[in-house]
Amino acid sequence: MKLYLRKKLDEEIKLIREDFKKELNKLNAKYENQTNIFRDRWHLVAQQIKTQNEMINNISATTLSCIMPMGIDLLRTTSEAFQSLRNKEQNEETKNKLNDSAE
Repeated sequence: MKLYLRKKLDEEIKLIREDFKKELNKLNAKYENQTNIFRDRWHLVAQQIKTQNEMINNISATTLSCIMPMGIDLLRTTSEAFQSLRNKEQNEETKNKLNDSAE
């Protein structure tokens, strides 16, 4: 009877170990699968970030190459207009001084 119970317990322990190994293998496979999915998605996110950075750099360079010359031209034109107005004021002052001294 003891031998029978011992054999029965050994068989149950063996079945429990086998079930445990099967479950452990399932969990390891599931973990590996989830890790692969995470790695793939992280790679996609990294590619998206890289693409966005490249686009921002391209847009910035294009914007600077288009807007900077326009800004420089605008500043030059404004400066020339102010210089012209200042010259007209100086000419007018000189003309008034000459007229005053001639009188």
